[in-house]
Order: sequence, then structure tokens, then C-alpha cells
Amino acid sequence: MPLDLLPATHDMSPDVLFTQRRVEARVQRTLGTLTTPHREVFVRFYCEGDSCTDIATELGIPTGTVYSRLHMARVRFTEAWESPVSA
Repeated sequence: MPLDLLPATHDMSPDVLFTQRRVEARVQRTLGTLTTPHREVFVRFYCEGDSCTDIATELGIPTGTVYSRLHMARVRFTEAWESPVSA
């Protein structure tokens, strides 16, 4: 399911709306480079605002595993974002 990062408003200019959609598509492509476990903790932490403790509890994994996955997800997301292919 795609993330709706920023809701479009009726007063947005076509240029702003186009740029927003391009950024959203790039974020989706970059998230797609992450494995499911890494993407899950990344999205839940950064997009949904869940704490690492809550994520661990709901996934039934140790909190340290959440921190580890989150760290690796940040590294991989940053690498993929900075890759010329993601631009």
C-alpha cells in the first residue's frame, strides 16, 4: 500500500503538486529497496511515529532487534536515496 506522504490541497499549483508526486514516487521506490522487516520498522517509526518499544511488542521481537533493523534500514534507505537510479 503506497504511503500518502502529503495530502494534496485544492490551492496547490500544478508545479507544486507535480513536484510533490515525484518526491512521493521516489520515496516509494526507495522504500521498495528495503527488505520487508526493515521497511516495516522504518515506516512504523518514521511515518507512523511508533516507538521502538511499541514496534517490538506488536511484532513480538526484542527491542534490540527493532533498533538494529531501524539502523540498517536508515543506512540502506540513505544509500538508495542518494543513488542516481533513485533520482
